[in-house]
Amino acid sequence: MAGNRLKRRNSSQNLTGMKRRRKGRLAELMEFPLDVWFEVFNWLKPLDLLHLARTTKTFRSLLMSRSSSSAWKATREGANVPAPLPGMSEPAWTALVFESICHCCMKAAVHKIDFVLGIRICPACAADQITTDHMVLEETPVEEYSVVASIAQIIVTCIPTSEGRNKSCRRHLTFLRRDFDQSLALYQSLDEAGRGLYFMERQTFMRSWMQHVELCKQWVQDKARKRALELDITRNDRIASIQRKAVELGYEDELLYMSPMQRAKFLRLAGVKRAQPLTDQVWQKIKGDILRYLDNVRVNITSSPIATARKQHYAVKALRSYKNSPDLLPPTQILPSIVDFCEFGVIKGLLNLSPLLFTGDQSFTAINHLLPGLCDTWREALLDKVIVATDDIGALSTLTTYDEKERFLRHPAVGFVCESGYCDAYGSRAGTLLFYPEVLSHPCCTTMRKRPKGMRDPAVELSDGGCRRAWSAESLRGSAIIRVIVMKMLADFGVADGGSMTNEELDAQELYLSCQTCYPVTLGLEGNEAEERLFCGWRSMVHHIYDKGHDPFTISLDIVKPEDFPPAGYRVLRTTAVDARFRCMHCRDYPYEPELPMTLPSIWEHVLVCHGTSDPSLNVDYYEEFGVPPVHPKSTWVVA
Repeated sequence: MAGNRLKRRNSSQNLTGMKRRRKGRLAELMEFPLDVWFEVFNWLKPLDLLHLARTTKTFRSLLMSRSSSSAWKATREGANVPAPLPGMSEPAWTALVFESICHCCMKAAVHKIDFVLGIRICPACAADQITTDHMVLEETPVEEYSVVASIAQIIVTCIPTSEGRNKSCRRHLTFLRRDFDQSLALYQSLDEAGRGLYFMERQTFMRSWMQHVELCKQWVQDKARKRALELDITRNDRIASIQRKAVELGYEDELLYMSPMQRAKFLRLAGVKRAQPLTDQVWQKIKGDILRYLDNVRVNITSSPIATARKQHYAVKALRSYKNSPDLLPPTQILPSIVDFCEFGVIKGLLNLSPLLFTGDQSFTAINHLLPGLCDTWREALLDKVIVATDDIGALSTLTTYDEKERFLRHPAVGFVCESGYCDAYGSRAGTLLFYPEVLSHPCCTTMRKRPKGMRDPAVELSDGGCRRAWSAESLRGSAIIRVIVMKMLADFGVADGGSMTNEELDAQELYLSCQTCYPVTLGLEGNEAEERLFCGWRSMVHHIYDKGHDPFTISLDIVKPEDFPPAGYRVLRTTAVDARFRCMHCRDYPYEPELPMTLPSIWEHVLVCHGTSDPSLNVDYYEEFGVPPVHPKSTWVVA
């Protein structure tokens, strides 16, 4: 017994000694040189540094001293956080930005920062700590009311205030009670001269404060936008992973042929559209529900609508494979949409085959060698429709070859006006006036803004409520006014043989034109006037003369060559140009294809968000739309 007690005593003493030695070793950390500690601080995140400052008195005294401000600043800048609000220390700013708790009760979770008041505050504390000028006067004793009322109007301009958010505070300025009380006490303690100086200092401070508040709000919006983008990418990656696993299990047809409504239900299944990566464990949990749903889709796979959709899917696949082949990129000729493609005699025959005889990809592979010839025939028929729209009665009968027809349409004087009434909805890319070859890819010729009632065809439906249609020139009208304007313009250019000029040759000259009827415009006050003029390319000038209704026979233009621009005595004021010429190859000919071409930054963002490609490449992820006119020279305002 005594031996056992002795062993336990020795064991207890050893454990105690071990604990003390461990505690002592940690204490030696504080003996490190300050240079080492500051190097460590630079590697920490702002919230980690704040937590470290709360661990011991030594760390607190070190990190809360002014000499440590460089460490706080380094961690803040590393986290891409804006500078503190004026008058706020780095530690207090870190607590405001990163600690999602109420700064009054230190208990309730508060996720939104009130940058105007410089605080996070829960609703319960806001009822006590936030007040209004009206409430302050109500709480003021009667004997002090007149004094406080006159001063309160000055104080509220010297402290952070915001508009009331609830019914009781609406139409009143709200502010922190402590800010008002501190400013009021200080203001009352000053003499007249001190009060004037205090007021001026606070006005300067408040201007700086509100400017920084706007900067912080913009930072929060950018951060939220970036986070939303990250979540969208994660969701799309998860959906793509689920679809890959379903394809591996033999459900490829079900995923390809499901209707938009079925796909919407599929995305609403539990666990499909979450912003979390798909792991094997999660897949095993949601696998059963997903496969049961796809089995229900499979039941209807042999019905007539599904069989038709299946054939159309392979038609779209064959058309996309042909249009996205490297030999046809970048596009140098107009190519058919899925509607025109399905009107080809050979393709129509394949689509009318019995489901038992239709072999999917193999059926279309057998006629791949016929597609170039079919597209050439279709393209020449398109030119005939466009020539008919010019109202030049004799042109179609005299033009026999494809090259002759295209040469006729490429003349700058051959212009068109779209009378569909929908052009304004398409933006600047699809204006009212059109030239060849941009007229071939004009949206009003290939799409209908409203889908016909009762139409249910996934191959031609568009996600915006419209639908594709066979190419049509019914909305186009040749314009004699455009012809007169351009021929007068060519004469002003000194073109000896205007009849042989083409759009491309005229674009290549990059001449800057200015209307003498509308410009220059005098700006400024008397004695400080300035002349402003607009210069633009020939296409924009035709738009200008046509829209303004100028007499094309008497219009006078100033013509400046690119090497002489801007004119002597003028400087460039601003330039406008929207270079929307790119389309997504991944969306091409699918229902969710964007309606209009996009700018380069927009197409990059689209490919990243919708298709998960962070480094998109031309002619791989996106391509340049056929027929988009050049943006040079850009519309440029100059001022003398």
